[in-house]
Amino acid sequence: MANFICYGSQLINPTVDGTINLVYDADVNSDAVNEVRLLINSTATVPATVDVNLPQIANFNGIYNVAIYVVDSGNNASVKNIVVTPFAGDTINGGASITLSTDGSSAIVQIADGTHWYALV
Repeated sequence: MANFICYGSQLINPTVDGTINLVYDADVNSDAVNEVRLLINSTATVPATVDVNLPQIANFNGIYNVAIYVVDSGNNASVKNIVVTPFAGDTINGGASITLSTDGSSAIVQIADGTHWYALV
């Protein structure tokens, strides 16, 4: 399991367990810069899925101009799905998670309101 602060472009090679936890850090994030690019290149060491866990929306304290780009840069999502899951109590597109399962697919995930993420897939 790996924790990554929601800030800037990051090339992510998931850890052996395939879990990526995004966290919000008030000392790093600001009104002006709240963007992260997860370029996920899954490898043979990653299990059947790569799990991306979003931070709790309430932690952003009203800063809603957040954009998280999730990209299957390794063109392997059909074999190793990328599952994006919000924090408990939050939703994404009205549900519990979204799954990228097409090679080369991507999603832009943004905050809709105090407990809801929306994703353009």
